Amino acid sequence: MCGGPTWDVPEGGKDGRISKVSEAMQVPAPPPTFNIFQLQQSFFQRGLSL
Repeated sequence: MCGGPTWDVPEGGKDGRISKVSEAMQVPAPPPTFNIFQLQQSFFQRGLSL
């Protein structure tokens, strides 16, 4: 908006071709009350690392 340089940015993720709300809703977000250890465990249970 201020007249600076611009470039095209591809849309979407590269991890899949289809996004389904029903699949996304199966992965519950951790509550905001989780501490770092609880968050780490939540990530690990889903096969994710920090």
